[in-house]
Amino acid sequence: MGWQDDFKLVDDLRQRHLYAFDEALRALGGLSFAGGGSISAQHALCAAIKAGWIETPAVEVGTFDQGERFYLGGEDVGELHGGKVFWYGSQVTKAYQEAIKIPPN
Repeated sequence: MGWQDDFKLVDDLRQRHLYAFDEALRALGGLSFAGGGSISAQHALCAAIKAGWIETPAVEVGTFDQGERFYLGGEDVGELHGGKVFWYGSQVTKAYQEAIKIPPN
């Protein structure tokens, strides 16, 4: 099983999940994650980690003198390959966009 297959988000995102994500994103200094660049992707991934959106692989938020560090599968997100972070961020963005769609009347 590859790294993409191992990545699983919470299935049924609710308002409480979106709120936690938005709060985490704001704390990271990101007002939006829609820019599509590497910063947006990393902010989306880290906010999802902090908000509890990721079921697998294991995640962790470490607090240090310099601030927080985010770990995915035991690896520091800042040290991951940029393409992986971009992919993870795009999955989070898709899930967010799906969760905020207005349901049929």
